[in-house]
This record gives sequence, structure tokens and C-alpha cells, in this order.
Amino acid sequence: MHNMHIIVATDIAGGIAKDGKIPWYCPADLAHFKRHTQHATLVVGRVTWDTLPASVKARDCIVMSRSPVPSAPRVVSSVDELLDSIGSSLFVYVIGGAQIYEALKPYCSTIIQTVVPSMFGCDKFFTVPPEFALSSTMKLHSPTWSANRVDIFLDDPYVKLYNRA
Repeated sequence: MHNMHIIVATDIAGGIAKDGKIPWYCPADLAHFKRHTQHATLVVGRVTWDTLPASVKARDCIVMSRSPVPSAPRVVSSVDELLDSIGSSLFVYVIGGAQIYEALKPYCSTIIQTVVPSMFGCDKFFTVPPEFALSSTMKLHSPTWSANRVDIFLDDPYVKLYNRA
């Protein structure tokens, strides 16, 4: 088993995106994402790569794409090429999008899923495969505002950790 982990945020229906964007703003999840991925290799698809902020693009990123991505530091075109590229890296996080999650689920040992407790009418979804077992759940205590946006959640988001059974 490779040392890859999926990190994903979903709504309560498993939605991850609507019209190519994450349809919520959750500062607690962004901080959680940063804590886990800051010093790791990130695997991302081209569409998701195009939406990432510069602070994430500045990290060690590998873009999976069948087409050239001139702005990416490393590009691979297949799962085999990715596995060769990461070698024995200790911390590798798959960060999306939907096609990349699906392609790499068989190679990941854990899934870290933040659940935002609302529904957003998403058009892209993530499902946890049955070969992963829930090992823990914790709440993320989230302020409901930031400097420029207000998003109200009835409850705090929570994180579910799944391990391959």
C-alpha cells in the first residue's frame, strides 16, 4: 500500500463542488487542510489546480493531467507515473477533484473527510468506498464569519477519519 491519503471536504450529501467551485467557505476546514498538507506532497487534477490559491500552488504539488499544464511544477499523465514520482514520500495527500479522487482511492490508506453540515446543490460528489472503516470523528469548532464573507452553519463542521479495513 502506498502512503497516500485523501483529504476532502463534503457537504452532508457528499457534494464537493458546484459549477467548478467549492460552494462554501469554512475557515476551520481551511485551517485543518493547511495543518495536514502544509509540508506534504499534494496530488491534484488540472481543473482543481487551476482553482488553487497561490499559497497552495507554492507547495510540493503534482498535477495529474493528460494535457500539458505549463504552470505546474510537476505533471504526470497516469497513475503508474504518479506512483513512480512519489516513490516512498512520507506524506502525500490527494486533494481533488472528483476524477482524481476516484482514480486514486485504490492506492490510498486513509481518508480524512470534513463534513460541512448543510447541502449546497453540488454537481460533483465524493463517496467513501466500503473497504474503508470509520475510525474516529471530531468536531471542528468554526467561526461562522471571516473578514469578507459570512456563512452560517447550524452546527460546526466535523472530520471523519477512515482507514482501509
